[in-house]
Amino acid sequence: GYESCLDAELIEGKIIQCSGAYSCQDVAQINAETLMYCGGYKACEKAIITAGKEVNCDGYQSCCGAKIESEDNVLCQGTRSCKKVKMNTPKTAQCSGDRACQGGKITAAKVSLYGNSAGEEAQISADEVEAFGSNTLNFGEIDSVNRTKIKVKVSREAVGKDSTVICRDGCDCEIECVDGCEELELVQMSGSTSTVSVSQPKVSSTTGLIGKTTTTATCDTQYSHPANASDGCPMVKVSSSDCEDRELETYLTNKR
Repeated sequence: GYESCLDAELIEGKIIQCSGAYSCQDVAQINAETLMYCGGYKACEKAIITAGKEVNCDGYQSCCGAKIESEDNVLCQGTRSCKKVKMNTPKTAQCSGDRACQGGKITAAKVSLYGNSAGEEAQISADEVEAFGSNTLNFGEIDSVNRTKIKVKVSREAVGKDSTVICRDGCDCEIECVDGCEELELVQMSGSTSTVSVSQPKVSSTTGLIGKTTTTATCDTQYSHPANASDGCPMVKVSSSDCEDRELETYLTNKR
């Protein structure tokens, strides 16, 4: 119910459900053996959550500012449900609500961004990222730190403004731009490799849904160059030394 467990020190259980407004807000520690559900308005805002299975943030701002450690998927379905969240999962983080993961820090095996501006200003670390919602990656950053391979698939409408992919030393970065991504910026540090392709979707005549894609262009990632609107390739900044890496780090810091 309303404010039912507000400011509690500890909540433990097999399945935990916080459905009322402010019901589990500011709880110092929530331990769900299996499922964790935050459905009410700001139900789990600023709570610290550990879950053995899925975490579902379904209400408006339901997990805003929370810290989430899950052994399974984290679903941010409500509007601004995971705004400024810090989450870590070995599986999938899905941001499908409007501005669902805005300003969040997300570490996962896979991140799926489908909601309007769902990953705006977010910092993402994942093996695989898919972004298809409108302006989903506005001012967002995908960083390959501590990873050996990442795969990023984004649509033109998702890129928005000042979206960045950082490919770091020892990582192979694969980027597919559906319909182009000239607003995207690839920062390729020394010791990394990357491939960028532009593709066109195949749309089903019966369902209208996007299916497989066909590659229409392969972008140059050997040298720094501006974005190319004619072929849909992103801006690329390439470093070939530690010195240039430091310059790019300064550039990224200022950009943030």
